[in-house]
Amino acid sequence: MDLHLPPLLEWQKHWFDKVEAAIAEGESIFMLNVGRQAGKTSALLLWALMWERGALAGGHIGFCAPSDKHLADVKDRLKRWVGELISGPSPAGLGFDLSSGGRIDFWPLGFGAIAAGRGRSYQAVVIDEAAYVPNLSAILEANLMPTLATTGGPVILGSTPDGLNNDYHDLWRHTPEHARFSGGSDLNPAISDAWLANKRRTMTELRYLQECEAVFCDVAGLKLKRAEVRYGRPPELASFKTISFGIDPATSVKTSADYTALAVCGIDAIDRRWLLHLAHWRLSWGETEMKLLGFYAAWRPHTVIFEAVNFAALGCRALLNAGMAVRPIVPHKDKMTRFERLHVRYHMGEIWHSDSLDPECENELYAFDSGSHDDVVDATVFGFTPLFAELSTDWSEDRTSGRYWGHTLPHEKEVPRLYLENGAYMQKVASESGEHEMQTFNPDGTEYDDSWRIERVGDMCIVYEHDQEISRHPRWHEPILRAQHLDQYQAKHNGRPVKTIH
Repeated sequence: MDLHLPPLLEWQKHWFDKVEAAIAEGESIFMLNVGRQAGKTSALLLWALMWERGALAGGHIGFCAPSDKHLADVKDRLKRWVGELISGPSPAGLGFDLSSGGRIDFWPLGFGAIAAGRGRSYQAVVIDEAAYVPNLSAILEANLMPTLATTGGPVILGSTPDGLNNDYHDLWRHTPEHARFSGGSDLNPAISDAWLANKRRTMTELRYLQECEAVFCDVAGLKLKRAEVRYGRPPELASFKTISFGIDPATSVKTSADYTALAVCGIDAIDRRWLLHLAHWRLSWGETEMKLLGFYAAWRPHTVIFEAVNFAALGCRALLNAGMAVRPIVPHKDKMTRFERLHVRYHMGEIWHSDSLDPECENELYAFDSGSHDDVVDATVFGFTPLFAELSTDWSEDRTSGRYWGHTLPHEKEVPRLYLENGAYMQKVASESGEHEMQTFNPDGTEYDDSWRIERVGDMCIVYEHDQEISRHPRWHEPILRAQHLDQYQAKHNGRPVKTIH
């Protein structure tokens, strides 16, 4: 009888190997956390069939999902792949028996599901879309783990994340690293950059990170929480790579009017993003202009992002004529969307606040989007925009003559590397004090270990450590090395540095 199993993707092969190694080390739970369309459901079903104790080898597998609708799709795949091996329904019509002696039962785990796994014994339990199973931990403990009591088999949980602090997230955090696998939608080579770019345009930032990059994040709320902010005393200003201003201008002096707000942001020598200073005021435009020029002289920013809408466009021209490096912008996304992109960076621990920020201004950030003013919020988003390239997609720039300062910012200039024959490279690295020293790194950027080596097979990059393969990269030049550089150092010998790459 013929099988019609689809070929495994490269990441699925790697995942199979990682599951096997984790089971050999005694792990009872393995978690697969990937983006939409990566091939997760197919990977789970193929594993249930092909595992050494899986259904094709005579094993009994429990396959679970949040709903009957989801399971219906899995059943259709099973029939297409191994339909000629199906000998009939399994007891109680839960799934299918195979002529190999194997069995796959299908269990919905949504609200109202009754006693999943009751009376069954399985070699393994697989749960698809586990993040969307209500009371996941209780179901595992009370219903599914007992089905493995006599076989000692594993539980394989696969899903795209669904927020924070739920059962799936807690399981992920408490599962050892060697029993977890994570990756975005681009694990699937059929996913194009254009598809991802379209998703990024049409989805909110947090939703995109969760759905396409499989990042655990809270998509339900926007408000910045103090627990998401890292505080400290900034290094000396002279050690910063790039300083930027964000300005949200206003012209009225009425007590009910908006403020003119200023945010000073920067990247230090070790690539930390800082919110260095916040200020807001209500003054006439002439007074505001003088105040901004004073801040400019004191901080000497490399770039100034200025919202040039309506009358403010004239103010922007005045600042340009005064010699300020202003980049006038016009937002075309709403405030919520713009702040959400920055909120993601806070959530990921990438932004530091100076411990001397003005409390009133800082509290406006924490109050968004229910506070009485949001001028500081806009200024902060503008100030961080040059430091996080993806933020610039929310506004347009006027690039006409004299109005665009398009030079590469200091932090954007690529640091030269000296590549070695084994794929490692040497690079100058700055300490927190701003001092530079030459360090050597593995191909993936981790601290150098001379047990590493790299081989190219066609378009595949294979990385070895102590002569044991540890990873494969189908698009090898992206995660590890640049394709145009590989031939240069592959032709060298004895691990000698080759030409400096800029």
